[in-house]
Amino acid sequence: MSMMRVSLWVGLVVLASRSDGRADERSAPPGGAKVAAEAAPDPGALDAVVAQSARDGKPLIVEFYTTWCAPCKQFEAQVLPQPKVQAALAGVRFVRYDAEHGSGIEAAEKFRVNTYPTFLAVDDKGAVQLKRAGSSDDPTWFLEFLQRGSTVVQSEDRVLAARKRAPGDARIAEATGRWYVAHDRAADALPHLEAAVAADKANAQGVAAEAAWDAAGIRRAAELRARVTRDLLDYVRAYPGASHAIDALTVASVDGNLSVAERNALWQRVVEANKASASVLNEIVYDALAAGALDAALDAGKRQVALARRTANSLDSLAEVHHARREKAEALAREDEALALLAADAPDRKPLAANRARFAADTVVADDGTIAIRGSVAQRWKRLGSLERGEPERDQMSEIVASMNAYQTAKKNVLAEVGKACAAQAGTLTEAYARIDLAPAPPKVTILEPDASPALKKCLVERLAKASYPKRPAMVPAKAVDRVPLKDTPPMMPH
Repeated sequence: MSMMRVSLWVGLVVLASRSDGRADERSAPPGGAKVAAEAAPDPGALDAVVAQSARDGKPLIVEFYTTWCAPCKQFEAQVLPQPKVQAALAGVRFVRYDAEHGSGIEAAEKFRVNTYPTFLAVDDKGAVQLKRAGSSDDPTWFLEFLQRGSTVVQSEDRVLAARKRAPGDARIAEATGRWYVAHDRAADALPHLEAAVAADKANAQGVAAEAAWDAAGIRRAAELRARVTRDLLDYVRAYPGASHAIDALTVASVDGNLSVAERNALWQRVVEANKASASVLNEIVYDALAAGALDAALDAGKRQVALARRTANSLDSLAEVHHARREKAEALAREDEALALLAADAPDRKPLAANRARFAADTVVADDGTIAIRGSVAQRWKRLGSLERGEPERDQMSEIVASMNAYQTAKKNVLAEVGKACAAQAGTLTEAYARIDLAPAPPKVTILEPDASPALKKCLVERLAKASYPKRPAMVPAKAVDRVPLKDTPPMMPH
């Protein structure tokens, strides 16, 4: 289970919510676009859709929506009907799944989709090669997604076969280079881009100039990355216990050129410097996993279990490490211990049970948080050498996300203050869950923690009812189940 942090390098994942908090009122599912996903409302089983797309030889683009999702309706009404979008969709197989009905339920679970709308570019083996969440009324972002998605879903064999058939074709050489760029393999892209420049020396086809620009960006980014990596590693060696050391080492070692021995040694140094904090050790576990420093991650996980007195969360993190190390028996044993510590109706039981099912499989599948860390680092390196002009996004979805992030952060601070005030009544409990309804005044509070003492429940109810909460955005429901931290242990966060 990922303990994602809000920091310079890792962004928040925001789950879309019903704007009015009601679950039983539904509008008609999206279906008015000129290009329909399928003749029938339900596209059918995902495996069949993937197979048909492979037979057709068309890139597969999948949308997940819900009937209550406002941005989904905005996408259908304002983006899909655009003529440029319709023209672009003619070159792909576009399938739309209602994530809460029919075959969309299983498809959404397979791809772990919980934000709407979400768009995926899926290859002929059913693997996601590109993902985008959210929408805006400007179709540019979707056109760019379709263009890049159509490229990345092609197999490397097919791309190279086309290159081999026409080795002197500048456009094919350029397209091959961009395929590697889209797959975050810039070093492999460089020779193909340089070949495109050579094949169109006078820029008669308009290929050489663009390919040369892309190649220059790759070389520039490589030079900058080498220098920045050296600076980050020097910082970690000098200040392994500093608050920035984890971020610095994450960026320097995820997909970096460090040897396995050096990577583990530096992460071990950071573990040792932070051995007294269970929450920091938990953070290190997932960052070290993202970097492939499995020995250091294991040490951090074991130390966290010792400090956190075998809480369900610490055992779950240690199980995640064993899973990454392909130690299936150990992963299942630790997850079973974690589940045994939770009541049958505990809010955290469902995500831990899902983790156990993932650990029981024969293949190793990283958790969402580890994947997000890798993706965030890759994107930051990708932008390092860019000289492209860009304006900050100010579309409706980005503003909604920023508002929700700010609200959740402010609310967590309020809950942390309440937890501190009630810590004396906590006994051995490290956290408590409460259902808080902010609609009435004062708020209605129900304590869901079965092991909470009457004194703790009384303290929490009184203080949560009197707390000063931040202004709630319209997209956030009034009712929510919130975690109140009572001691210094990392939070449980569902996938």
